[in-house]
Amino acid sequence: MNCVIGLCTKAKGWPSALAELGYEVQVIEQTIGLSSGGRVKPDAMAVSNKFVHAIVFECKSGSFVDHEQISRYSELRPADLLRWITVYSSSQFKFDLCFSVFEFNRNGIETEIQTYPIMVFGKEFIQKIRDFSLAPLNDKFPIKVGGMLVPLSYYPFSDQDEDAVIIPRVLRMLVQVASQRARGGPSSLAEATFSSEDIVSQIHPYWKALSTEHRNSLGERVRRIISRLLASHGDLRTSLEELENKGGYKILSPLKELREKAELIIAETKTQPTIESFPH
Repeated sequence: MNCVIGLCTKAKGWPSALAELGYEVQVIEQTIGLSSGGRVKPDAMAVSNKFVHAIVFECKSGSFVDHEQISRYSELRPADLLRWITVYSSSQFKFDLCFSVFEFNRNGIETEIQTYPIMVFGKEFIQKIRDFSLAPLNDKFPIKVGGMLVPLSYYPFSDQDEDAVIIPRVLRMLVQVASQRARGGPSSLAEATFSSEDIVSQIHPYWKALSTEHRNSLGERVRRIISRLLASHGDLRTSLEELENKGGYKILSPLKELREKAELIIAETKTQPTIESFPH
C-alpha cells in the first residue's frame, strides 16, 4: 500500500510519477456497493481531476488470486465509484482497475489475472503488465526505483496491525496533547479527548481518506490502547500530569522525562521507530 500511495504523493525519496499526472489518493479500504448488488473493497482509489480518471488499486501481498473477487470487480461501474470520490465532471469520468504486486509474486498473478493492468514493484523498476486506458499514464512506465527505499510513512498502519505498530504513534500524540495543555488545549488524560476525531486523526496521515468503518475501528483501537497504557504505566500518567501543569520554559524538564519514559515503553513493544516528532 505504501508503494502505491507514495507514487501519488510529491515527496522526496520515492518517485511521484502518478502525482505528476494529478493523482491523489482520495479513498482507502472503502467497501463499495455495486449496482449489480455485490460489493468490493479496493485498497485505495487515486483520482486525477486533470484527466477525470481514477485508478482503483487492489494490492496483492502474495500470489493467491480470488477469482470470485475478480468477477465482482468486473461489475464495477463509474456510478459505483462517484459516490465516494470527487471529480470535476462525472459525465467524463473513467477508471481503471489495477492490481499491484511485488516482483517475486509476479508470475502467479500475471498468469491468473489476464484482463486488467498489473503494476509490478521490482528492485530497479516499477513496471506494468498491460495498458491502462489513459495514454499519459502508460507513458510513465517503467518507473526507476533503483537505490530507493520503500516508503513506510504514507500508510503506517491499519486497524488490523499489532499494538506494537500503533503504540509509538499513540505515545507521540499523548505527549503532543499534554504539551499543548498549558496553551488551552484538551487534557491528555481525559477520555473525551480521545473520543474527538480531531485528536485521534493526528496519528494517521491519511485519516480523511480512510473509510468511515476503518476510522471508527481505528479510533476505538487507539482509545483502548491509551486506556491500557495509562492503567499499566502509572509513571506515564504521572509524567503527563506533571507536563500538563507546567508552562513555558518549565515544560523542558518534564518533557524530557516523558520522552524517556515513552522510549522505554516503545522498547518494551520490541519495535524500532524513533520519537522524532515529539515537540521540542
